[in-house]
Amino acid sequence: MGGIYLRSIIESYKITYNSDRRIFAEDAIFNFEYLQHVGKYLFIDLPLYLYRVNPGSITRKPRAGWGSDILDSSIFIEKLISKHYHDPADRLVSMGYAINALRAHTKRIIGSDLSAKEKARLIKELVADRRLRRIYSEYPWQQMPVLDRLHFRIMMTGNYTLLKHLTRLRTALGRLTGRQP
Repeated sequence: MGGIYLRSIIESYKITYNSDRRIFAEDAIFNFEYLQHVGKYLFIDLPLYLYRVNPGSITRKPRAGWGSDILDSSIFIEKLISKHYHDPADRLVSMGYAINALRAHTKRIIGSDLSAKEKARLIKELVADRRLRRIYSEYPWQQMPVLDRLHFRIMMTGNYTLLKHLTRLRTALGRLTGRQP
């Protein structure tokens, strides 16, 4: 998400952008910290910037521990939301972030040049994480769109083969419909 920010707010409240490579959603963290200090904001649903995919980017190469880093960021966002927003439903935002980031992570694993054995191991390691199990039990994932819900549910089984086939099917459907899966 791009944005226009007031420098005076950033400087007054010492809001920083964490570029640590282990942190995911550093832009979301920045935005949550910024938005707690403004009275009004506006979202514009227009494609006002071009996103360039860099195949050599760190975000394109799955590695062990990446799922854990995503969950760490999610927990940080959840704590940030809990501290400044008092509606218990607001913490679902961080869980939704984690689910979407982890679904994208599994797609990167499946599309990588790792061996099938290594891909299966990374996915099993991910779904064994107690933090993801907590999200699975607390988040209303049954209300997600059907393909997202199916992907999340299959991801949670740790079944690499089934997840691989669903991911390929979603990619093919995305190409046919012109939508990104």
